[in-house]
Amino acid sequence: MAAITVGAAPAMAEPPTTPEQFGSQANGSETVEAVINPETQSPLTTQDAVACKAHISNPYRLTSTGKTVYADGDINWCTPTPPDDCRLEAEIMRWDKSLQDYITVASGPAKNGCKLGTKSQAKYKCTPIKGSIAYKARVWLTVQYHGQTNVAHSDTSAVGIGCD
Repeated sequence: MAAITVGAAPAMAEPPTTPEQFGSQANGSETVEAVINPETQSPLTTQDAVACKAHISNPYRLTSTGKTVYADGDINWCTPTPPDDCRLEAEIMRWDKSLQDYITVASGPAKNGCKLGTKSQAKYKCTPIKGSIAYKARVWLTVQYHGQTNVAHSDTSAVGIGCD
């Protein structure tokens, strides 16, 4: 079985509801790492492990009046021996009050390849409402090496974005 190292676990708590509760997370981000150790099939116990890491940005708008929310994922590190293939996908999630959970509202195109800088961008046209809605971004990273596959994901912290 392939090993997974994830940068942050998804939170299932009530999201922030006021701008003060969101804090200063606008420049935050998370990293996810997917690892395969072909010899022992366990986490990073030999130098032969192959892995890549991907970064995901917090959701953001290009301008303060923009109606589109973006999240960017990119591969920013791989072991000297790279995996045979990688797949990267960014998602935007919005808090759904009735479900009391985050739901995926947009997925970026999945990008294949293990080259540093491989990017996936999710875009979501938000609905104008008064106040802020809690959004998170998620990045999925899949690595393949010699017939083994490992999938990992990581979520950012919640950020409040208003689209009024």
